[in-house]
This record gives sequence, structure tokens and C-alpha cells, in this order.
Amino acid sequence: MTRASVLLLFTEILYHGTATKYEEAIDHEGLMPKSRLYVHLSGDEETARKVGMRHGKPVLYRIRSGEMHRDGS
Repeated sequence: MTRASVLLLFTEILYHGTATKYEEAIDHEGLMPKSRLYVHLSGDEETARKVGMRHGKPVLYRIRSGEMHRDGS
């Protein structure tokens, strides 16, 4: 089991921090890794906000990871 898999087992909510300039694309397409292997998720809002601030005004997405795990998503 990878570290990310273990985190999903114990975390009901994860956060994705990004900048407002990416908000429309994410709302339309969903979270996509684009040229990367994975989408970065954080275990707390503060970390996600800092990630989003690197590229401008931050936007946070709440990911219901516990529900996704239970549903097999």
C-alpha cells in the first residue's frame, strides 16, 4: 500500500489548493493531473491555501476522499 492509499483510509476530507486563474477549467473538467502524474491533495486547509497562493489568489477545493474511498471511486 502506498502512503497516499493509507492517507485516504484515514482522511474523510482532503483539499486541493490552486489559483483563481485555474478555477474555471477545474470546474468544467474536474481535477486533472495534466502533465503531472498525480493531482496534489493536502490534508489541511492551510497547506492547500499556501499551495494555491504560489500562483495567485488561492481557491480551495474540498475533496470528500473518505466517501470516494468507500464508493470505490
